[in-house]
Amino acid sequence: MFEINTRTLLKELPHGSSYRLTANGRIIKKTTEAASENEQTDDIVSVCETHLSGTNELDLAEDGYKWYGSNRTFIHRNAPKASGGVGFLVKHSILKSFDVRIIDKSVDGILGLLFRNKETDFTCVAFSCYLPPENSPWGRDAQTFYSHVLSQIYLNYDVDAIFLLGDFNSRLGNLKDVASEFDTVSTRETIDKTHNQHGQSFSEFLNDSKFCVLNGRSGEQSNKFTSISLKGKAVVDYVCVPHDIVENCKNFEIITCNEIIESERIQHLIGTRSRIPDHAFLMFDYVENFIIKSENVKHNVLSTKKRFRFKEIPSNFMCSDITKEAIHMKYETELYVKMNIKKQERSVMAQFRSGILPLRIETGRFRNEAPDERFCTFCDDGSVEDEKHFLLYFKAYHNLRQLLFESVNLDRHFIDNRTFANLMTLHQRQTAKYLNLFFCKRKELL
Repeated sequence: MFEINTRTLLKELPHGSSYRLTANGRIIKKTTEAASENEQTDDIVSVCETHLSGTNELDLAEDGYKWYGSNRTFIHRNAPKASGGVGFLVKHSILKSFDVRIIDKSVDGILGLLFRNKETDFTCVAFSCYLPPENSPWGRDAQTFYSHVLSQIYLNYDVDAIFLLGDFNSRLGNLKDVASEFDTVSTRETIDKTHNQHGQSFSEFLNDSKFCVLNGRSGEQSNKFTSISLKGKAVVDYVCVPHDIVENCKNFEIITCNEIIESERIQHLIGTRSRIPDHAFLMFDYVENFIIKSENVKHNVLSTKKRFRFKEIPSNFMCSDITKEAIHMKYETELYVKMNIKKQERSVMAQFRSGILPLRIETGRFRNEAPDERFCTFCDDGSVEDEKHFLLYFKAYHNLRQLLFESVNLDRHFIDNRTFANLMTLHQRQTAKYLNLFFCKRKELL
């Protein structure tokens, strides 16, 4: 699987009389004997900013690929050419083993494909993404873009793997894509030290979604500029995956188009009106073990991942009138979501209530610690650092907590379960404010 940002070069390849694009991303001479598909290693190609319009598509059927695309819906009438557009090239051999269908193309610049293996329970989702630059009229709302991607991640929570492949025009620089508590994910090195506003939104998205980038995590070949042009050099193209499948992603490397052209000596294919893409190829392998269900297969590969069979849940589960009524009565938007509070305060409150704020009770599972051994590193009384401890008993910000209690008229000398419940239900505005202050204080102590 690999991701590219392409312009003229890829579209011109099918017309070359003696060259073709192979599945491993190399441009080689055609031979009289067709290459076996089993010799090709790269099966799925994400193409960003295709510049296709209307119903146009890339036709690489002769090279063994089927095109799935989503072109930009609205193009300015004075635009000299189409802009935006994303898509996938999927190798025909993959289509023999997987059912493939589009699951989302409701937003310009985002295309989601679902891959379901025909002989196993393995499923994965890949998103081809293109977020226009900040100075583009199409790229001024990064928050909405990333919110939509996040919603798709939540909707597809039950798949085995999710990949985000794209040109995000987001320069992370030294911004963190992984919370410091998650030490099971290797440290990211970056050759690009500059970050932009898109990068800030990207960093927040990665931390909220528990995804990270593969760029800069596997040696020198993974830490290279992905965009090189007259405007300068930058890292704006990424492969993003959940923390728990980083180890399954192998051989990640960044290869510029110039490197391919020089190594294959195909400079003569670049016409006078063509230009070499200024974005690089991002390539990696994904390795997954699963059980083959076919009775004809003699050697099954044992699965290393626990699976829950959601398909076996009865179709009438929770469908009674009583259950429906109970759900309707209880289902409502939480007050803090509708309140006019700071974005950071709302984010911390949401993570806290969802149980994903990176406290030891959450991060300890990444170290395989037993729940009752995820002790608070800042308190010496052997307390487990869970949400209740963080809000009511954490010693480092005792004075701040007293201010919270005073602001909501709670007895600071008498703390019990009702104190926690009252703060989370009756005093959400003040609790969100002080939770953010508590969390900032905690990060300072780390």
